[in-house]
Amino acid sequence: MITTLDLLNGLKARYNLPSNYKAAKHLGITPTAVNSWHKGVSMSSKTGLRVAELLDMDVDFVHVCLLLEKAKDELEKASLERIIAKIEK
Repeated sequence: MITTLDLLNGLKARYNLPSNYKAAKHLGITPTAVNSWHKGVSMSSKTGLRVAELLDMDVDFVHVCLLLEKAKDELEKASLERIIAKIEK
């Protein structure tokens, strides 16, 4: 599984972005949005899919991982975990 912070760190490393401010500007979003990710807020699906493309990652995998990160219901979490396991095979 990949998390919002994994995506952020990958983006910062790939594009040599030394700060959250630079990452936000690179993505065209507010620095407040990026800073919120360090406080446990999940990246939006739209931003996550864009980051996945920038990192040459499987966008479907990233999308499901972000949905799991946001899921609150245990049944939903279990379902998403099974989907991730199938994708990772």
